[in-house]
Amino acid sequence: MSPAPAESIRWSVDLEDSAEAAPAFAAGVVFVSTHHGNLAALDAQSGAVRWRRDLGGFGDALAVADGQLYVASSDAQTPQCRLRALDAANGTPRWSWSSQPCSRLLVGVADGLAYLTTAGVIDATGSTHEPARVMALDADTGRQRWSVHIDSPNAQVSAPVVAARTVYVTTSAELVALAVADGSVRWRVSLDGGSVSPPVIHGSLVHVVRAWGYGESAMYAFDAQSGQQRWVSEVREVEAFHAPVVAADAVVVVSQDAQVRGLDHRTGRQRWVRAFGTNDPALPPAPAFSSGTTVYVRLAGKLLALDAMTGRTRWTNPNPTPGDPLGANDDVVYLADTSGVISAIGAP
Repeated sequence: MSPAPAESIRWSVDLEDSAEAAPAFAAGVVFVSTHHGNLAALDAQSGAVRWRRDLGGFGDALAVADGQLYVASSDAQTPQCRLRALDAANGTPRWSWSSQPCSRLLVGVADGLAYLTTAGVIDATGSTHEPARVMALDADTGRQRWSVHIDSPNAQVSAPVVAARTVYVTTSAELVALAVADGSVRWRVSLDGGSVSPPVIHGSLVHVVRAWGYGESAMYAFDAQSGQQRWVSEVREVEAFHAPVVAADAVVVVSQDAQVRGLDHRTGRQRWVRAFGTNDPALPPAPAFSSGTTVYVRLAGKLLALDAMTGRTRWTNPNPTPGDPLGANDDVVYLADTSGVISAIGAP
């Protein structure tokens, strides 16, 4: 087998501040928020800065739809959460929404509504002072359509994922499906014991990872309409901090022992497994991302682009560009290092 080609740096730009939230992508533009509250729109082809705006606080999450950019931010000291809608073309503010008390805000957008999840607030005694919530806001005005409380032992709820008129979220113990019309619960599945990853929708299935310590973890697939469990597959040493990746009908999971596995998303049967040496325990695997039929992951000191169907290495480099993957789009992966440099990496 001929060696895989090395990665190619398309461009790099120094934002002078570290980027931590996943970027948002739209029509040749990459939107990035930085640790100290700057928002930048970068040209996807050249990396040129199209516009910048000072948000006055770190953006926890970004989303873009229909020419509008949404920035979710939170202030742990207040605690207060805020969602801002801006014109994606130039960064001009359109509307703003805020909530207090609130410790963390995540966002998803679909069909003219912005869906939010807020982490609850826990007081000094460990009791929940304010429960976690899922909300829907009108995308044009920011007016609240509905809001529902989500019971969670640690007051945490994942970012919302919207598909087929349903909003899916996970807590530390459940997968919950809500109707987009009013937030009513369509179904809920208990996954008590351990922690549960954010949900991923592919076709008619919802995929989550459940991890419960001592290396024990498993991948689950549930029917998106009914919540009925379709399959479960044991995948050891997989953490639930990050959502699994689904590409080309394969569910790809990365384990702490530097192995990457591709499972058939319909059946859970293992299609392939790749081992990449020993991972540094002090540097847990970064989140994997997909674009088209390629999965990108940084493991054992390497940035890898893998074919989701076969696990074959499409490109790699033993001395990769510094930084952790932020996201991927149009077969390009975006990395950010701690100094504030954003790099666009792709096959030569």
